[in-house]
Amino acid sequence: MSARTGSLADGGRAVGDIVASLLNRSGRRRTASIVRRGSVLRATLRGFFRAVDRREVGLILKAAERLDNLTKAKGRRNGALGYTGLKVLKALLSLIDYRSGRLEPSYVALAERTKLSISAVAEALKRLVASGFIVIQRRCEPTGNEGPGPRLRQITNAYRVELPALAAKLLRTAPPAPSPDDARHRRQEARAERERMIGQLPAWQQPVVRANVDDRSMADVLESLGRAVYAAEPST
Repeated sequence: MSARTGSLADGGRAVGDIVASLLNRSGRRRTASIVRRGSVLRATLRGFFRAVDRREVGLILKAAERLDNLTKAKGRRNGALGYTGLKVLKALLSLIDYRSGRLEPSYVALAERTKLSISAVAEALKRLVASGFIVIQRRCEPTGNEGPGPRLRQITNAYRVELPALAAKLLRTAPPAPSPDDARHRRQEARAERERMIGQLPAWQQPVVRANVDDRSMADVLESLGRAVYAAEPST
């Protein structure tokens, strides 16, 4: 091998070494940044969780249902949270540790519990965060790697349930107007009660009351006529 050929071969190996080094360095940068932005180390997460009681959980769920109902557009199935948002919130509330407030399910666990897809769970969580019912903290932990490779890995989020101020106000407001079916039922009950009361009046007075005559003088005439008619009838 000539000196020139040897130098070319050496140069090729040198270039190859440089390329390999760059690729390895690039790979380390990529693997070191797989943790999502805003993540904190599990060990440093202090004061995030808080204890809750069953009464508070009930109020949170009631407020969420009322908010969703009040924000439904006419003819639409869902309000601000949607039925998927309510399902995910119920799942979170059923998983919470009341004493410590610890709540850290995975998306997969929530999907299995709600029978929803992972993407539907993710969208529902966004709506719950936007409405103030939950707070989410991304978390990570060390991998223990000492050589090339990621030093941190993503773990499940931490969740905290809240009763937003707006939702709390909704609990103190009057309930929404009854549905048409409820209003119809109430009218039927009122008519039945009126008829029962009319039935307790003297027979001559009942037709006049049912006629609901506004003119008092006309009502007096009809009542006099009614007395006369019923008085003329033979007793049985």
